[in-house]
Amino acid sequence: MKAVIGVVLALMLAVGIYISLTNDAAQPTLVASPELKPLTPSGTAEQVKQSPTESTASGDSKVAPEPTPSAKIPDELAAIAELSGQELMSELMKYSGDVQSTVENVLLLIEAGLISVDERLFEFGGNRALTPMGMAVMLTQGNLTVEHFDRFLAAGAELYRDDMNSTFIAMVDQPEVMSVWYKELGYGPEDHKEMLSGGLVMGNAALTEMIMQEKNGELDQLEFEEFPVKMVMAQLKSLESVSREKLVENLGNAEEGTEQIAADMAIARLQNNLDQIEILRRYGNLDDEQRANLDAAYENAQNAIDIVTDIVANIDS
Repeated sequence: MKAVIGVVLALMLAVGIYISLTNDAAQPTLVASPELKPLTPSGTAEQVKQSPTESTASGDSKVAPEPTPSAKIPDELAAIAELSGQELMSELMKYSGDVQSTVENVLLLIEAGLISVDERLFEFGGNRALTPMGMAVMLTQGNLTVEHFDRFLAAGAELYRDDMNSTFIAMVDQPEVMSVWYKELGYGPEDHKEMLSGGLVMGNAALTEMIMQEKNGELDQLEFEEFPVKMVMAQLKSLESVSREKLVENLGNAEEGTEQIAADMAIARLQNNLDQIEILRRYGNLDDEQRANLDAAYENAQNAIDIVTDIVANIDS
């Protein structure tokens, strides 16, 4: 799991950088479950009968669903629930084999009552911890489906507006999830500059477009802060050193059965690099040299994606 955990830790570093940008010392504010209708679940375990939308609309208190009998969970998966922290996260990824299956399986464990929706999978310090929904956002690089988001909320996950949890909106790029998260956490124009920086750091083009277009950030003449632009430009320049040999070595460190997760996360991160480039091209106040550097970085990132895809294809064959 070295390659997978290495990518996860890199994502956590990015989260830490974003938190340092926000410098939000406010106390967390609990937010009610979003009004989001669930899609039809595709999991093998019995699912929640009532969505957070329905329970909120009826005026009832949000109640976590009845656990699914653990007998419906495969023994090998149920055994993973006896672990904790990073070991639980690592073994779950190894068992699942790919990113979306990892998210599905952690939800099945929660819905079966085998682990808590607030399970502390990684400690950041200062009472901050990565919980299953946070893990899902990070592993999917923000590509958290509406169904999975709704099931986390139905299982009892809560949204807080604090420096840790607010970070995740900077990663989420599914429009339906993103708009609900924005609304229910009570974001407004006073938050847009910070969110714009977060969208750039995380490579979230959808969030950037929402702020600049839907929320009229462009009309308000919002601009990026200097520090996140310099940081992202340096990150993009580092793509020059990416080679097939390094990518083969990194993916080769993954244990058997986890190669696809490592590849999925590597490609997702490189895709975020491409999104960072497009964000800066459209909204960055850049000089000619910086724009030329973006063109080179785009080619490097696209080339790296092609290499990773080819490596995985050869592994599968």
